[in-house]
Amino acid sequence: MKLIPPRNFIYHNENIIFSGYPDIENIRFIKSLGFRKFINVCEIWPKPHEAALAKELQIKLMHYPLTVGEYSFSPIDEDKLAAIINIIVQEINKGSKIYVYDEVGTKKVGLISAILRKIEKWDLTSVLLEYQRIAGTDASNFSTRFVCNYNISRWH
Repeated sequence: MKLIPPRNFIYHNENIIFSGYPDIENIRFIKSLGFRKFINVCEIWPKPHEAALAKELQIKLMHYPLTVGEYSFSPIDEDKLAAIINIIVQEINKGSKIYVYDEVGTKKVGLISAILRKIEKWDLTSVLLEYQRIAGTDASNFSTRFVCNYNISRWH
């Protein structure tokens, strides 16, 4: 059997991976990674195969639905985004490996990745280039400005 990664799969670093929602054909691949914390930022509830995988592998499955508007005038839930970032930072500081995914693996995980890169003190040009690479056609001028203006001082 082949190991098939979820769509838009990307390593942020050795402790964080991002992707779109994992389907049943991705389970063997996900098992092979050995990650023990999953953060689902989809607006939908976890599907039965996702909960079964978490139980089987003794994975902590966390669901933090994040709303990121479809259009440039739609707000981003900054409080929820900050809570998700805070959880990721805390878990990484404990040495955990985290798998974060949204419906498609673009806009939401792109925003999370960009904020993490700002916390990691990447230069803004590199942060934005990576955000645009992950978000693809879902990257908007509004989201790009949001990343530029996002205050990371609480993590320093």
